[in-house]
Amino acid sequence: MAQDGIVVFADASVHKETKTGSIGVVAMDSYGNLLHAFGSSMREINNLKTTLFAAFGMKDLGQAKQNLGMKISKG
Repeated sequence: MAQDGIVVFADASVHKETKTGSIGVVAMDSYGNLLHAFGSSMREINNLKTTLFAAFGMKDLGQAKQNLGMKISKG
């Protein structure tokens, strides 16, 4: 489903294209305890993080190294 440039997938993820790059967010558990942000623009990722920190008092735990038993690497 697409609305206002935001695409929402059935697997609890969101992807948004902007003029400065793309950004995606994946929520991994039903309690909202784990959220991965990824994209082609660090500016967009940092804007998202700032918004979430202000709205929900979230913490940045740094880059993910592993999730659900799978190693994550930048490439």
